[in-house]
Amino acid sequence: MEMTPGGVELLLKRIPLAAEYKLHREKEAEDWGVQIRQNRLVDVIHGGIAWTAGLQPFSAEFNDKTCAWAITQVNRSPVSILCRSTDVILNKIDCGNTDVSITLQPSDFVSLLSNDFIGTPALRRLCCPILILMVITWYLCCFASI
Repeated sequence: MEMTPGGVELLLKRIPLAAEYKLHREKEAEDWGVQIRQNRLVDVIHGGIAWTAGLQPFSAEFNDKTCAWAITQVNRSPVSILCRSTDVILNKIDCGNTDVSITLQPSDFVSLLSNDFIGTPALRRLCCPILILMVITWYLCCFASI
């Protein structure tokens, strides 16, 4: 991309804070090796399928702090950030397939978004304009298909 000397280059990533993991199991009866509470990943079983794929609990970072992961997509299908049902997410993950793709976002980021949805003015605490652009992009990407 050519720019004039006073130009500005803006790079927007669809989900810049996210991590995506593709998990594969040999048999449908095998456990994925993840423990989920609501939409939060609370533990990964050592030696399990998720562990061998590189998934680690509490390895996300947001605002220079380490935090847990929140599941925001399963097989490219959005999971509501307001979802409080562990069973809904587990059913999406364990729907009889041997392959699953899980997209995770830092749970502190997801909490910030969900608090904004339910009326808390948490978005104002985002002082960095780049983060606000990321939030808007994330909203558009996740909810434009609804």
